[in-house]
Amino acid sequence: MKKTYLFASIIIGMLCINIVNAQWQQTGGPEGGHIYSLATDGTNIFAGTVDGIYLSTNNGNSWTAVNNGLTNPHVYAIAISGNNIFAGTPANVYLSTNNGNSWTAVNTGLPNAYIYALAISGNNIF
Repeated sequence: MKKTYLFASIIIGMLCINIVNAQWQQTGGPEGGHIYSLATDGTNIFAGTVDGIYLSTNNGNSWTAVNNGLTNPHVYAIAISGNNIFAGTPANVYLSTNNGNSWTAVNTGLPNAYIYALAISGNNIF
């Protein structure tokens, strides 16, 4: 019985070593600046930075600025629900319905909107 537990412990330990040794690979991030938020939609990766929002469609190997309509480029939060992409900044919440090609402020009911985080649950955004 003790040999069975020892053998099982060794196998579990070997499996855990493979999990712990996961490796990261550096890519050419957006403009080399600070990234405050990340969100994915299929193969698209959106990064919120102090210079706006960047989109990568190739696993982070290259990035394109998608800031048309953002009047405040400091993007601290990004949340995605279906075709809706929301971005939170020190002044507004923005919405894009066309994969980040253009953004519109959607602040109705938000006094002093300084957005550091966004979350979506069902049809609600917080």
